[in-house]
Amino acid sequence: MNYPPQNEELKLAVMFADVAGSTRLFDQIGDRAAKAAIDQCLALMIKIIEKNQGVIVKTIGDEVMCRFSEIDNAAQSAVTIQNCIEEFAASTTSHLKVRIGMHYGRRSLTRAIFSVTSSTLRHGWLELPKKNKLS
Repeated sequence: MNYPPQNEELKLAVMFADVAGSTRLFDQIGDRAAKAAIDQCLALMIKIIEKNQGVIVKTIGDEVMCRFSEIDNAAQSAVTIQNCIEEFAASTTSHLKVRIGMHYGRRSLTRAIFSVTSSTLRHGWLELPKKNKLS
């Protein structure tokens, strides 16, 4: 993969997707079943992100951090992830949900990771209709 020079300013969308309630899930259905359900969710999220030209920056536990060069691709990924996880949860006993936050703006590739992280966390989650959350 070709990466731009680290000091070059780019318009980037950075998105975070987090499996909500995963700690409670471990208590409810046990370690193995909870880990399996979360792993399935992460795999599904990664597949959707990559299908929409997203680049996985990193995964931590039950969370994915990725970036997109186009905001439309990030938004499409967020909507698709919410819909697919809702369908997945309905077909299992896990009742999983996903919280998604994103930021879009001009950043250098190295600064994007750190400055967007603090910006997104500082804004917090906003409640949206139909139990979906978007920051």
